[in-house]
Amino acid sequence: MWLLVLNRKSGRGRVDRKVDKFTYLCRKNNVPYKIIDKNSVELTHEAIQKSIAEDQISTVIAFGGDGLVSLCLQNVAESSIGLSVVPTGTGNDFARAIGNYGKSVNQIFSKIISTKPSPLDLGLAYGNNGRRYFVQVLSSGFDASVNELANQIKSPIGKLKYTYAMLRKLPGFQEIDYEIKTETENLKIKSMLVAVANGNSYGGGMKILPSASYQDGELDLLYVDRVSKLTLL
Repeated sequence: MWLLVLNRKSGRGRVDRKVDKFTYLCRKNNVPYKIIDKNSVELTHEAIQKSIAEDQISTVIAFGGDGLVSLCLQNVAESSIGLSVVPTGTGNDFARAIGNYGKSVNQIFSKIISTKPSPLDLGLAYGNNGRRYFVQVLSSGFDASVNELANQIKSPIGKLKYTYAMLRKLPGFQEIDYEIKTETENLKIKSMLVAVANGNSYGGGMKILPSASYQDGELDLLYVDRVSKLTLL
């Protein structure tokens, strides 16, 4: 059974059209499915957990953006359940990485039903709010503060809201003290941002670490030394 997880706040109506087309294809091809359509992150998370525990779910398909992908990921990580996305969000970086961005619903459906899932590397982050898996980029510092603000902005939409958020955050931003430990180094630095990447892009296609890959068994590290605001921009 496929589990279709919706975020109707994403995409300004695109979710409805895409899920209607997708479910039509499921019925046409005799693919059993179940829909989760809740109005909060908490309720969606609980519903995914319950369905995975009670139903024989083979694949989870997110109808939304990278935020919904991340929510679904927490429930399928380290399992044999497949994960895909029908992109309707702002950034859609996971959809870009797996080749679903810009594709039609028919193309995405055909890919899911005809392609055997392949394993992906995941990162695991621990913090004050517990632990979370990530599949794209774990960011901290300036880029994280920009993303946090962008997620609160209703207008402008699309990539413009990231540019707007960046210009809002830039004047007052100060470098942060970091300690970075790897297998070979122990760095203590003042940095404007630190990014640990499993995928190569964030923020709607910005290739922050172009060589990062889901399937090389490594995480890529980027940090920016203390620089002027103009240089950071």
